[in-house]
Amino acid sequence: INVNPTGCEMFPGPPLPGPKWDGTALVLDTEVVVGGKKFQWHETISDFTETSYALTVDLGDSRTTMKRWLTSRAVKVRK
Repeated sequence: INVNPTGCEMFPGPPLPGPKWDGTALVLDTEVVVGGKKFQWHETISDFTETSYALTVDLGDSRTTMKRWLTSRAVKVRK
């Protein structure tokens, strides 16, 4: 399933806030529509090192029903 066929929307329109820095992580709360159904999206980029970071996405019908949908760790590869 392509969650957002038009591409990433880093700056959702009001009343949703754009990305924010919480002191240790970049956090984005927005909405996505999949198959005509609206979902709440909570994305966190955290655990930064010189060569890696973690990304998590929680998804749900509402903010109170969100569950972890994705966990990823990006690591810089040396050539």
